[in-house]
Amino acid sequence: TAGATATLLSSPYDVCFDGYQNMYVVDYNNHRIQRYRPGSNLGVTVAGFSPTSGGSRSELNNPTAVSVTPNGTMFILDNQNFRVLRWDVGDQLGYVVAGGRGLGSTFDRMGYS
Repeated sequence: TAGATATLLSSPYDVCFDGYQNMYVVDYNNHRIQRYRPGSNLGVTVAGFSPTSGGSRSELNNPTAVSVTPNGTMFILDNQNFRVLRWDVGDQLGYVVAGGRGLGSTFDRMGYS
């Protein structure tokens, strides 16, 4: 069942693990990244703190991929904002590390992922 609660997802796209075996799931239609501790089905939002899509540094717009370093720093492909964000553990805001200036093929823009 699709949903937006702590135990439900809507169109999960990608999954990865940090060095502590926490699982991170890209929740595409809920515009967020959920973290699940080992053995738990209760997710905690760790990026994308708005229930709707957006373009601020605290929001995501249909993310499609996440990579997590062993210490929990996330790199998020924020598809519809055409950017990659670095999101450090416990931060409420991400930092743009690539793209962020819309759709395009110049060095400051990204295409669809």
